[in-house]
Formats: sequence, structure tokens, C-alpha cells
Amino acid sequence: MATNTNITGVAELDAKLFRLSRALRKKIVNSAARKGLKPVLKQARKNAPVKTGALRRGTKIKTTRSRVRSGARIETNRRQFYGTILEFEHSHKSGANIPGMFWMERALEDKREAGMRIFRTEIINGIEKWAPNG
Repeated sequence: MATNTNITGVAELDAKLFRLSRALRKKIVNSAARKGLKPVLKQARKNAPVKTGALRRGTKIKTTRSRVRSGARIETNRRQFYGTILEFEHSHKSGANIPGMFWMERALEDKREAGMRIFRTEIINGIEKWAPNG
């Protein structure tokens, strides 16, 4: 599940951010995104189905490794592939349709606002820290 959120209405903040170097922008945005996703991660771990606990432990925040994009996402360890199977509706080999649990989607719905507040605050703090005159 990929959900992108764009923050609008912050043109001045955006302009200040783009006055910084690309590496510094990426550092600020990635750091803010990681901190903003922490409440969502905590809720996702609470919502995760438990059989052995490996899915809960394997759910982590990963930053984007791209030259063009910045940000972070929550993903499960590749060994816990069944997290994706449990998240979405799927068909069993017997032909039965198994409904999705949507444990990660519910975490995002529950903690989106808290995460966005943290993200905005961290972006502002990062700009003030690295571009005090900006």
C-alpha cells in the first residue's frame, strides 16, 4: 500500500527549504518524515496480527534511497511477506476469498494527523537550525 501525502499552503516554508542544498534538504525531509512516521509505526505494530511476533518486530521505518525523492515509508521485513498478504484481500488456494485485515491502513488513518503535526514541526525546526537567516 502506497499512500503519498502532500502538504499544501506552505509556500514560504517550501521556498526556504529549496534555498538549501539538495543534500541538506534531503537530510531535513528524511529526518522529519522518520519522526512523523513514529506514531504510525507504533500503531501499526499494535494492530499487526500476532502469531509469533515476527511481523511486529519486522515492521520498520525506511527512508527513501533516491537522488530525486526524499521521504520515508513503513514496511515489513522481507521475511515477513505474509504481512502484505494479511493486509489485503486475497484468494486462498481452495478458492475461498479471504478478506484483508488492513492493519497498516488503519494505523495510518488513526495517526495521520499526529504524524503530520510532527512532520511540519520537524521541517520548521530543521530549516531554523540549518538556515537561521533564511
